[in-house]
Amino acid sequence: MDNEPKISLAEIVIITPYLVIFDLVGIGLLIVGLDDMFILDAIRFPVTQLYLRFKGVKGTATLIGNMLELFPYLGGLPISTATWLITIYLDRNPEKLEMLNKVSTIQTK
Repeated sequence: MDNEPKISLAEIVIITPYLVIFDLVGIGLLIVGLDDMFILDAIRFPVTQLYLRFKGVKGTATLIGNMLELFPYLGGLPISTATWLITIYLDRNPEKLEMLNKVSTIQTK
């Protein structure tokens, strides 16, 4: 397996603040008791998923985070940033990803 990370440092520096800004807006809306009515999700979800698909990264954690963001008021929490950081960690540590794949195949048998 290729040990070179697919997500470069420059891409991490560009995309992470993008997600943090959306999470800060979501937290701000949550504090005043409002919901984003899926507006933030409609912008964030396709960008992150298309990016990961184009890069060939297995972004299951980010997909789960994006799906959790669709729940009202739960989407105000910084779930997408957390799952993005998990995806970066797994991209940079392929041995951990392989360990997770082995555990998931054991669980499904």
